[in-house]
Amino acid sequence: MLPKNAAEISNGDVYLQQIRCGKPNCKCVRGELHTAYYFFTRVNGKLTKTYIRKSQRLAIMGIAFEAKEEKTLSEISKIN
Repeated sequence: MLPKNAAEISNGDVYLQQIRCGKPNCKCVRGELHTAYYFFTRVNGKLTKTYIRKSQRLAIMGIAFEAKEEKTLSEISKIN
């Protein structure tokens, strides 16, 4: 889920966000929100989000996971 504070959003991570589409007769008007995934990055200090299509979701999430894992391993190797 998306953190409430922008400072808590990690650069290059994928977050789930509950959204309303704006259609007057949609289920989201009654509170059943849609699920959307966004890829967040910081460009020149500005936070940007990019919608991830369903067809791209697994690939993007895998890339984000690998990048996070690589960063963690790099930090561990600096300690050792």
